[in-house]
Amino acid sequence: MKKIRILFVLTFLSVLSFAQTTPDPGLPGTYAVSRDTFDLGDLAFKPDSFAMNVEMRGVVYYPTGLAGGPYPVLFLMHGRHVTAYNVSNPSFTNLTWPPASGFQSITSFEGYNYFAQLMASHGFIVVSVSVNAINARDNARSDLGMNARAQTLQHYLDLWNAYNTSGGAPFGTRFVGKLDMQRVGTMGHSRGGEGVVYHALLNQSLGSPYGLKAVITLAPIDNGRKVLNNIPLMNIAPYCDGDVTALSGVHFYDDARYNIAADTAPKHSVLLMGANHNFFNTVWTPGSYIAGTSDDGDDLFGTTRDAYCSSKRTGTGRLDTATQKAAFCSYAAAFFRRYVAGDTSFAPILEVSDRVPPVSSKMPSGKVFVSWHPGADKRLDINRIQSASEEVTNTLGGAVSKSTLTAYAICGGGGTMTSCGIASSANQEPHKGSSTAPGMAQLNMRWASKTDYCTNELPAAYKDVSGYAALSFRAAVNFRYAAATTDFTVALTDSFGHVARVTASRMSGALFYPPGLTSGAVPKILFNTIKIPLDSFTGVNLTKITGIHFLFDTLTAGAILIGDLALVAFEDRCSNIAASFADTVGSGYTVRFGDESVTNSGDTLFYHWNFGDPASGPADTASSDHPVHVFSGAGTYKVCLVLKVRRPSGNICRDTFCRNVLLVPNGIREQQLSALNVYPNPARDRLVLGGINNGDVWEMKTIQGQLIVRAIADKPEVYLPAFLSNGLYLVTIHTQAGSKTFKVQLQR
Repeated sequence: MKKIRILFVLTFLSVLSFAQTTPDPGLPGTYAVSRDTFDLGDLAFKPDSFAMNVEMRGVVYYPTGLAGGPYPVLFLMHGRHVTAYNVSNPSFTNLTWPPASGFQSITSFEGYNYFAQLMASHGFIVVSVSVNAINARDNARSDLGMNARAQTLQHYLDLWNAYNTSGGAPFGTRFVGKLDMQRVGTMGHSRGGEGVVYHALLNQSLGSPYGLKAVITLAPIDNGRKVLNNIPLMNIAPYCDGDVTALSGVHFYDDARYNIAADTAPKHSVLLMGANHNFFNTVWTPGSYIAGTSDDGDDLFGTTRDAYCSSKRTGTGRLDTATQKAAFCSYAAAFFRRYVAGDTSFAPILEVSDRVPPVSSKMPSGKVFVSWHPGADKRLDINRIQSASEEVTNTLGGAVSKSTLTAYAICGGGGTMTSCGIASSANQEPHKGSSTAPGMAQLNMRWASKTDYCTNELPAAYKDVSGYAALSFRAAVNFRYAAATTDFTVALTDSFGHVARVTASRMSGALFYPPGLTSGAVPKILFNTIKIPLDSFTGVNLTKITGIHFLFDTLTAGAILIGDLALVAFEDRCSNIAASFADTVGSGYTVRFGDESVTNSGDTLFYHWNFGDPASGPADTASSDHPVHVFSGAGTYKVCLVLKVRRPSGNICRDTFCRNVLLVPNGIREQQLSALNVYPNPARDRLVLGGINNGDVWEMKTIQGQLIVRAIADKPEVYLPAFLSNGLYLVTIHTQAGSKTFKVQLQR
């Protein structure tokens, strides 16, 4: 049997234009917006890990009147900047705290008011917090104040949780019941970017008292190399950053990709060409504040009058302040509205389906590039390109073959792995590692003949790729050896010998030659996702695909870097799918299973059951919706249903549900349904599930039948979601003996 192969054929074609149908996330919303400030003092809180007390001060934007609610919440944290200026001579600034006599504090926390205003108009409560005291002392700390930032941000969340539950000065009871502290997003800029990662890890270590749903690192540093998993993350990298020139925040994305095998949280990255470091914050931007402003792009690149990153050159690639802020608003709003508010309509922007930027971003297609690493449940890794062994055998166990390429090696991962040797300055290779720090391993390929190629084969078990939506990989042009922008064709072959080809440039402009020429800074190697929908490959049988090839048959010579070759599903099409089943007792060791999954009307369902009973031979699996299985004997069996759904659009979605089935010599242990009860009723914030056994499942639905929560009932007491409003709900307990449903009144 032939094996899977994917072909990449290099050619030059222009990028197709694509209509934009996704809602524009950067347009103002429908809520009127109000603004307030709070200031509890310059020395109001003492982080355990810091030498001095810090301030508790900030600004909050929120929907006027706060009708209804609770609302999702965002917390914004600025980075390191001068903390005070001389009132009589604003050009004189310093890094002291509290401000000395004659000095005024610099309100860096107000630099994101434009973004807070936008998000509040879409129904968020947005709190931007001050951390000037940490900035005044953080350089003296080995962690650059990151643990203090984490503790301080957690204390800000504690403060606002108190405003939400009982109120307090200066707001009284205005915000009581109005903040959904289980739908929280954070954004940190510069050192604040690393700070929000430390904070997310701190919140996890405390048992996640706050429901942190999304984290944005904006032009961050990554000094501590902490790795955040299990929370959706977006890193925003400004190409012309004159402060964090190494763009070290790319490691937040890179390091988390394969760190935890079962991590279902996606990683996103946005590369903003022409953006600098400071213009995201109006308080740091020249012309927008009285003191301490600078154009860091020109501070670094203006001295060389770099053709791309200096604003002092005609035809420069630099963004003006309005465009840079608009671009940030569009992509950050899409991310938070997707993962904090749960609005899946913005997913195409984040998942590299939309190739035209939102109009509100003011960005042309060639100035912004998005990367997407789906969660483990939304992708099949073909070749992770993590170690030298994957030069010959890919992640799935398929063979990797090649012609006599001029260069062919997995490099750049740090430690003992070979360096890719592209630039003398690490600032120009942000993804790479060093002898003491890990980096992103990448496949470096150079060719000198149009007959050169590289092939990944897929083992027979993986030849059916029809359940996936697209082929995805990250790529960058090796500017040391490539003369110009590169292009290639991606082809799929099937077991019948058919070949389907798609030119990469039709799907993405990511294979650009990186611009700029400033020693130690630009050009830079930055990886971007190229995603090709499988339905673009016409003429092949997607259930019998045999190979993935890179064919270098267009250019006589060239050089590319490749990473993260995978098959992916579209996350935005996979809402409202939840696999579930019930089981009932037959005679002996016979169990009847029934599908109780939740899907959309119009879906076509495919079932795969695994009864966890290998001794039963071929009968251990089934494909019907209501199978009957005769177990081989007494014991505990883990039964799993893998539900595959084909949507009317053609997209494929999957969900898996497992539960234990306990059999004793008499058959399944009977559980008396009459013993099940639910109390208190009416309920407020919790329920007790009486009479349950370990492994039972409970679920809650609206009275109309819409699923709210489904979980294993591993203990009798369960807590109800904070966002639920008063009313009547259905609570069902699924046991081995059957199911029982209760009507529960929620009164808060």
